[in-house]
Amino acid sequence: MIASVNSAVPLPAGGFQRHQLEESEELLDSEGALFEGANADEQDLSIIEPDEPAESVDIFQEVLDGNDGESNTEVLQLEDFVIQMESSVPPMQVDTTFVHAIEQYLSSQEDSPSLHETRVIIDIHGRKQLIDAEDLSRLQGPTRWLNNFCINGVATAIMKSLLSEEDIARSALLDTLDLHRVQYGSDEAILWHHLAPTEYWSKPLWLIPVHRRSQQHWVLAVVSVEEKLVFFYDSFAEVEGWEADFKDIATLLSHMFALAAAHGHKINTKAATVPWSAHPLFHQNVPQQSNSHDCGVWVLCMLTAILRGYSTVNIAEADIPYIRKLFTRLIYTFPRYVRKKRGDQR
Repeated sequence: MIASVNSAVPLPAGGFQRHQLEESEELLDSEGALFEGANADEQDLSIIEPDEPAESVDIFQEVLDGNDGESNTEVLQLEDFVIQMESSVPPMQVDTTFVHAIEQYLSSQEDSPSLHETRVIIDIHGRKQLIDAEDLSRLQGPTRWLNNFCINGVATAIMKSLLSEEDIARSALLDTLDLHRVQYGSDEAILWHHLAPTEYWSKPLWLIPVHRRSQQHWVLAVVSVEEKLVFFYDSFAEVEGWEADFKDIATLLSHMFALAAAHGHKINTKAATVPWSAHPLFHQNVPQQSNSHDCGVWVLCMLTAILRGYSTVNIAEADIPYIRKLFTRLIYTFPRYVRKKRGDQR
């Protein structure tokens, strides 16, 4: 359901303040190799999914059918949501030390700049993100579009380098491909394989980078789970595209709730009678971006601020080229990726 209302919506009271799947190193190396060199427009999800498990069970359908035991399952439908297309922007908590925090971290690290070597960032759950020479060129180039690998790699590097344990504990950072997997009908076992390491069911905030293929545009969704709120960020400050985005997000959330319940994980939310709703993290028609190439960088800036416990960041468009350089330097602090050949001693 879509509604146009003007009431101000509060942010979550706490601000935007292991269950580990056993993935073989061979699988991760194989997946990483396939990722290298691809870009956001060329990716074929059929080649990057791991092999389908031998026993494939339609977990999501079992939950829909009511076979979820005593788990706290909420099956979400689009009509359960209210999209506040014209709502007031909630009071914003501004991250005023965003750039300084990155500069301070970099000053304490050794980096080895080279655009010709792939870097590997291993997140807190042991998953690998690879950024190769082309990705680094995209990230550093002042007019280049960012791809999935830039977004996922920098976001993982930020989470690994700049956050406190408290920051990490409250946020589940989804991969850009998680939404695509739902859009393209991936098997539930594959969805769980990629989502479970985030332990999203125990986190109050879920961050979901969204790539609008029709516009070649990056936006960001932030889910405050217990409050049943979804916040959207768009550097163009437009409401166009929200409805399509929200249908996809609602589908993803439905799978996430059902999969968690099927695996015995309870997700606490407000009562079922309280509707979900979505609200902007921008002032409509007051864009931060005026060009056609920086949307991915803006999403990374907002993502960083939210991971750090804020809801916006005080930077201007003129700062973006410098921030691209900071993000590139951050990637340089991570080790080079050396591809192992089959049969090598691990």
